[in-house]
Amino acid sequence: MYKAFDTFLQIETWYTRHPTDERRFFEALYEVVRNPKFNADDMGAYMRKKLSIDTNDDDNQFSRAIDRYTADAWAVTEYLKVCRARE
Repeated sequence: MYKAFDTFLQIETWYTRHPTDERRFFEALYEVVRNPKFNADDMGAYMRKKLSIDTNDDDNQFSRAIDRYTADAWAVTEYLKVCRARE
């Protein structure tokens, strides 16, 4: 499922949080976030593995970007839960 992020991660600027890159991220997230098995932490782990970033490397700009995207994915996940509960 997390292969939806492969194209996003192939863009040189994916980690810069440029609005175009953020749009690409959210487009990829849209493909998977409604899957009941989706887990934002697993998505982050997939990104780290795909980019060969050590899970203990918190000072790396790529690692920090993955952490922010993981937080974004958790926020979207929680938002969707609330929306479903109100339906």
